[in-house]
Amino acid sequence: MMEAMREILEAQQTLGQVPIEDIEIDSSSRDEMPAVLRGLKFIFCNQGLRSQIFALIDEQVLKSSVGKAPSGIDSESGKTIDPHHGRPGMSLWMALVFALVKQALNCDFDRLCDEANQHKTLRIMLGVSPMSNRQFHYRTLARNVKLFSAELLEKINRLVAEAGHRLAGWQPGDPLKARCDTWVVETNVEYPTDYRLLWFALVQLVKTAVGLSHKYHVVGWRKAGYWQKRAHRGYRGLRREYRKQSRTERVRAFAWVARKILKRGRKLVASLEAKGAAAEVESLRKWVRHAARQLDQMERRLLQGEKIPHGEKVYSLVEEYTRWVSKGKAGTPVELGVPVAIVESREQFVMECKILWTEEDVEVTGELLKKAKRHWPEMKVCSFDKGFSSVQNIKNAAGVIETPVLPKRGKLSKADREREDGEAFREARKQHPGIESAINRLEHHGLDRVREKGKEVFEQVVWRAILAANVHRIGKLLNAQEQEQRKRQAKRRPKAA
Repeated sequence: MMEAMREILEAQQTLGQVPIEDIEIDSSSRDEMPAVLRGLKFIFCNQGLRSQIFALIDEQVLKSSVGKAPSGIDSESGKTIDPHHGRPGMSLWMALVFALVKQALNCDFDRLCDEANQHKTLRIMLGVSPMSNRQFHYRTLARNVKLFSAELLEKINRLVAEAGHRLAGWQPGDPLKARCDTWVVETNVEYPTDYRLLWFALVQLVKTAVGLSHKYHVVGWRKAGYWQKRAHRGYRGLRREYRKQSRTERVRAFAWVARKILKRGRKLVASLEAKGAAAEVESLRKWVRHAARQLDQMERRLLQGEKIPHGEKVYSLVEEYTRWVSKGKAGTPVELGVPVAIVESREQFVMECKILWTEEDVEVTGELLKKAKRHWPEMKVCSFDKGFSSVQNIKNAAGVIETPVLPKRGKLSKADREREDGEAFREARKQHPGIESAINRLEHHGLDRVREKGKEVFEQVVWRAILAANVHRIGKLLNAQEQEQRKRQAKRRPKAA
């Protein structure tokens, strides 16, 4: 059933409620929360920025949610939907505040729930009166934080980044200087081995099979617990070193258990299809497919001594988009996650981002540069590292921006040396390492490891973190300006006689 009576902002103030414009925030605190709240206050008090953001939210959340059912009819219940009647939902301003605070603090929903119920200044920012005893539940927070799609967060981020640039002294028409780099955002997976993935697939196969067999009254899974224990015993046998059995014998014993479970799983798939449950059996068929592939790879590698090609490997059965990335970093030979490329301005605002699901750095240089130039036409300089560079990219980038800083790999020709010896090129190369600070800031805002599951949710988390980092940057700028103003006022005071 779709939600009704959801508003962007609760217009009716309650008794004792403090206007957001009057919130006092400690500018000397070095904690994340005051700076984020200061940035949120800036967004709310900036009438033009707030109107633009609320217009985007109204178009892509409120109107789109009502438009999912044709003619105002709920697709699930068939009842008519009236957006002006029903149980009131959380305002979208509250949801946006919760999303940014959670990402800025890099916390889970339990801590966010505690902050929402106990943090006085945060509750005032949400529009909750100090006299109110309203409490938030962590499940409510979890559902509302995920309302904002990655596309919507990207559009909001551009508005916030532009406002932040103006706050930092930039004016429309002034040249923008940017820098670009990638890093790996880790997914919440353990180190993948073929026999561990096989064990996980077998356990999930048995669980799914038990549920479907009970629902459709298919016999044959009474000893499901026994088969799970046998699978776990085989997996533990390969993880540990036993003196009684050789490794080959333990691999064959685990493979025997896997074949038994797979045989029963395929038989159940056939039985359910015969009963007309082809749609629901897809989840079971998926785990059968995963288990069969991992069993084949385990036997080929451990019994036949074959080296499995990189293209055949899977690094997570739940988060299948996880990549095996080896950048040759000291102390970190391998990273399991997804590379993310960002474009950051010299004012330390992240302007654009691209998630590299399958591409490499050199393959997205032109696309990322054109996207940044399309949304930020004032961008004149953008620096990259050598991972983005190729002869074709250097030629193409020259037609997009005035000064593309793409150092060439390998030996330089005379023309390349003249290009890289230019004053603008050398100055941009000196400033380029500053993007590592932006990457570190984003990692502190939740992009060190994404614990949520799903490709779409991963993309949402990336854009939430970028938006939270930019809001936090605005708060830090405002705090610095306020402290500087206090210092100037203190100097003007006459000294006591």
